Amino acid sequence: MAKKGQNLKIGFKLLSIISLISIAIIVSNILIYNSFVDEFKRQKKTFSIYHPSIVYLEKIKEMNINSISLTKNWVFIDKDTGTVQKKQLMNLHDKEYPQLLQDMKWLVENWEKEEQNLYFDLLSSMDSLKNKQMLVMDKLSFFEDYNDPQIMFEIIPLISEEGDIIRSSYSINAQINKLSEIFSEKISDLSVQSEEKFDDLKLIYSWITIGIIFLLIFLSIQVMRNILYITNTLNKVIDKVKQGLLPDVPKTRRKDEIGELNSNLESMISNLKKLSAFANEIGKNKFDTKFQPASDVDVLGNALLQLRENLIKAQEETNIRQIENTQRNWASQGIAVFNEVIRDTSNNLEQLTNAVIEKLVNYTDSNIGGLYIINEDENNEKLLELAAFYAYDRHKYIQESVKPGETLIGQCYIENDTIYISEVPEDYISIVSGLGSDKPKSILIVPLQFNEITYGVVEIASFSEFEKYKIEFVEKISETIASAISTAKINERTTRLLEESNEKSKRLEQQEVQARENISKVQLQIKDLQEKYTISLDTNEMLAGEKDLIISQLEKLKKETKQQIEDEKQVFLSLQRAINQTMPYYEMNPNGDILYANPMYVQLLNLPEDEVFDHRHINFISRDFINSGNYKQIWDDLKENKKVNTSIQYMIDGKSKFINENLVPVKDKEDKFSKVFVFCNV
Repeated sequence: MAKKGQNLKIGFKLLSIISLISIAIIVSNILIYNSFVDEFKRQKKTFSIYHPSIVYLEKIKEMNINSISLTKNWVFIDKDTGTVQKKQLMNLHDKEYPQLLQDMKWLVENWEKEEQNLYFDLLSSMDSLKNKQMLVMDKLSFFEDYNDPQIMFEIIPLISEEGDIIRSSYSINAQINKLSEIFSEKISDLSVQSEEKFDDLKLIYSWITIGIIFLLIFLSIQVMRNILYITNTLNKVIDKVKQGLLPDVPKTRRKDEIGELNSNLESMISNLKKLSAFANEIGKNKFDTKFQPASDVDVLGNALLQLRENLIKAQEETNIRQIENTQRNWASQGIAVFNEVIRDTSNNLEQLTNAVIEKLVNYTDSNIGGLYIINEDENNEKLLELAAFYAYDRHKYIQESVKPGETLIGQCYIENDTIYISEVPEDYISIVSGLGSDKPKSILIVPLQFNEITYGVVEIASFSEFEKYKIEFVEKISETIASAISTAKINERTTRLLEESNEKSKRLEQQEVQARENISKVQLQIKDLQEKYTISLDTNEMLAGEKDLIISQLEKLKKETKQQIEDEKQVFLSLQRAINQTMPYYEMNPNGDILYANPMYVQLLNLPEDEVFDHRHINFISRDFINSGNYKQIWDDLKENKKVNTSIQYMIDGKSKFINENLVPVKDKEDKFSKVFVFCNV
C-alpha cells in the first residue's frame, strides 16, 4: 500500500489542484447562471410584454385619431352613402378595433393589477366614444339626412372642438399616454437593474479569474519541479533514440510517476533492441527466426511479423510468377515456331499436317500424336481421316478413319470440346520405344476449329500428365492449325480451279486459231472459185454449187466455234460465281490498285463499294504491317511470279485484324506481270 501511495504522489497533487479549480469554476458558473436567469426574465418581460404593450397602445391612439378624422369627414364631406372613407370608419369599428383588442388580450393578462385597471378605464372611454360616433353614423345614414336642420343641429355640436366626441378623444389619448409612460418607466428601471447586475457579475468573474490564475501558477510550479528529471536526464536518452541509437537508461530510485516513466523507457529501448535484431534476421532472409511481440497491441512488433509473412508470400509469388513467365514464354515461342512451320508448308496439305503433328508432339514433350481431317467419301458421308501421324504404329493407323460420334476422336468432333484423359484404358493405345511398349499416362484430344467450323481433331499422348499450360497452348494453337488447314484446302481447290480455267482458256484459244485458219482456207477457196468463174462460164453452175457448200460449211463452223466460246464463258462465269459465293475475292494491278472486289470482300472491309474500287490496297493495311517490311516482301514475291500464302494485317473500323490470303500473279499474252488474283480465307 505504501508503494501505491508513493506512485500516486504527483497525481494526487494534480488531482487536488484540479479539483479546487473545478469547484471554483462550478461555483462561478452557478452564480453566473443564476444572474443570467434573472436577467433573462427581466429581458423577457421587457421585450415580450412592455415593448409590445407600448406598440399596441400607440396603435389604439392612432386608431382613435383616425376615427375622429373619419367622423368629421362623415359629417362635413362624405354626404353620399358608400364612400371610401365611410367604409373605412365602419371597418374600423367592426373589424380593426375588435381585432386589436383581441391581439392585446394575452399582453393584458401579464400586466399588473393597476395597469389592468387603467386599461379597462381606457376601454370604457373607447366604447363611449364609439357609441357617440355610431350615433352620428346612424343619424346621417342617407343623403337626405344632411338636409335636415334638426339632425344637423344635433350632430354638429358633438364634433366641434368643445363637443363630446372631441373631448372624449382627448381624454382617451391622455389615458393611453399615461399607460405608455408607466411601461416606459418600467423598461428604464429594468435596464438600470441589468446594468447593476452586470457590474456585480464583472466583480465576481474578476475574483474567480484571479483565483484560477493563482491555482494554475501553483500547479505549474509543482509540475515543473517534478518533471525536471525527465527533461534533463531522460531527454539525453531520447535524443540518442531519435538519432537511431539504443543507449542504456540511467537507473533511478524514484517510485513516483517519473520513476515509472524511467522504467517504461528502459523497457521500450529493450524492446527496440529485440525488434532491431529481428529485423536484421529478416533482412538476411532468415524467416524462421523466433520472435514474440511485447503485447497484442505492439504495433511495430506485429508490423515486423506481418512484414515477414508478406516477404514469405512475396517470395512464393515471385517463384510462381517466374514459373508463369516461363510458361508464357514457352507458349509465345511455340506460337512463333508453329507460325513458321505453317508458313513454310501452307501450300501442301500433306506436308502441312505431317510437319504440324511432328512439331506438336516434340514441342509438348509428348510421345505419340495423330491429326484427323474431316472429309467426305463417295456416299457424301463425313469421315475423320488420319491425315498425319507421328510415332504411331504405321500398320495399325495408316488406313484408319473414324465416323463423327465414334470413339473419343469422333466424340470430340461432335461435342467440339477438349477431351483430356489421365486414366487411359488398358486397350486404348500403346507407345512403342526401344525398351518395349506401354500404355500412355494421359491423352489429350482437341478439336481444330476456325470461324465456328471444325476442320478436324488432333490427338497426342504422353507417358506423363499434361500440365494445364500445355493443354491451353494446344487449345490456342488449334485455331491456327485449323486456319492453316482451311487455307491449304482453299489453296488446293483454288489451284485446281485455276488450272482448269487455264486449260479451258488454252482450248478456247486453240479453237479460235483453228477457226481463223478454217476461215482463211474458205476465203482462199472462194477467191479461187471466183478466178475460175471468170475463166469459164461453163463451169459456173458447178462452182456456184461448190461455193454454196463451202459457205454453208463455214457458217456451221462459225456457229460451232461461237457455241464453244459461249460454253467456255459460261464455265468461267460459273467458276467466278462459285468463288464469289464461297470466299472474299479481289483483283489488283501491279501498282496495287483494286480493279475488282466481290461483295464478300467489300463486306469484310465494312466500307462502301466506292471506297474500295480504284483505291490503293495499301490504304487498308496496318502501318505496323507495312513498317515491318512484310507488305513489301509480298509484292517482291509476286513480281517474281511466286504464289504467296500469308496473313495480312488489315485496319477495319479502327481495329487490327489478320486475314489469311492466297495471292496468285497473272501474266498477259506477252508474258508480263499484269494482274493479281487474291483469295481470302476468313
